[in-house]
Amino acid sequence: MAPILPSISTAVELRELLSDGCTTLVCIDIEGDHYNTSEIGLAICSHLDPLKAGHSYASFIEENQISCSTIRMQEPTFQHQRYQEALRFGEESYDIDDNFQSTISSHSQFRDATNLVLVVFDSKAELKWASQSCPDLLGKFAAFVDVQKLAANASSNVNPGLRRSLHALGLTEGVPLWKDRQFKKPHRAANDVVYTLAVLASLLSRPPTAVPLKIERSPKPPRLFYGRPWPQRCYPYTVLIRTFDQTPLPSGLDTAGKVYHYFSPFSPISAGTGLTHKDSPHKQQLSRSWIIFGTQADLDTFCNSVNHTTVGGGKRIIVESYYIPGVTLTSEERKAKQLEDGERIREERRRLRLCLTPLSVAEHGHIAAQCCPPIQT
Repeated sequence: MAPILPSISTAVELRELLSDGCTTLVCIDIEGDHYNTSEIGLAICSHLDPLKAGHSYASFIEENQISCSTIRMQEPTFQHQRYQEALRFGEESYDIDDNFQSTISSHSQFRDATNLVLVVFDSKAELKWASQSCPDLLGKFAAFVDVQKLAANASSNVNPGLRRSLHALGLTEGVPLWKDRQFKKPHRAANDVVYTLAVLASLLSRPPTAVPLKIERSPKPPRLFYGRPWPQRCYPYTVLIRTFDQTPLPSGLDTAGKVYHYFSPFSPISAGTGLTHKDSPHKQQLSRSWIIFGTQADLDTFCNSVNHTTVGGGKRIIVESYYIPGVTLTSEERKAKQLEDGERIREERRRLRLCLTPLSVAEHGHIAAQCCPPIQT
């Protein structure tokens, strides 16, 4: 059974422990999903001086004599070899046999330490992994400190992120506001342990009377979908987006995320993509997208500004309300509405081919050009 470690909850308590010169900090970061650990970041040091203004992370590592490394627990994939963060700290090794306990126990600083303190950022994942994978190793620590909780105590954000904490403290050299893996680009786990120690060092150097930090809250990601749009009773203000010539949407609008971010000036709450049903065996499925708003006013503004505008590749798009807000249609009424909408769209296309409404098209194009960025194809 894994031991229960006492928690160091304040910077003052940790500062007193470090003042005796006998305490060693061991920072661990776990990367992977709930079932498999892909890599482990490890950093060990005996004292912490904050990162000085104008100095690099390399000097921070050198001045504090931080030993850091990334231990891969799985074979590297092609993506891991191709993509890396701009900053890369420490050495990289492979421990395919999951023998992490012997690897860290053989470390000289770990072996010679008399008082070990485990350092993590958001302790849930790391403590759960350690209690299941190496409970004997966990028993060698006297206590643990969760740097996220220390950052929360120094700010009004109860759940601050690592990178946003770095930016709030001015430690921004080469540090993005989000993890590269959000864009499917793996990063080195040793980077996170160095960042965690940098945040901890800055928090330890702050006086008790310092002004609270302003750590921004991470924005809530939008709910995106693929296939049919969500029910009318939940999202009545849904807009259908398709091309005038019935061809697939351009590459800049062919995913839900691209649609959401391209039209973000109109404040949508969700977006999705899908395929129409086959009209006949001779016609291919046509790409289309949906974008969802929170109010009727936002929907009307979007339709009036974007309808009949030209997007990337010179394609003209048609937008229309997918539902009638506040009205529940029967299957017969829905079929009649679809026929009516189809006839209306065909009539609009005939009018445009005859160039009967050039001024309105130009006006709409001018409005959309002011609201939306150009799409690269």
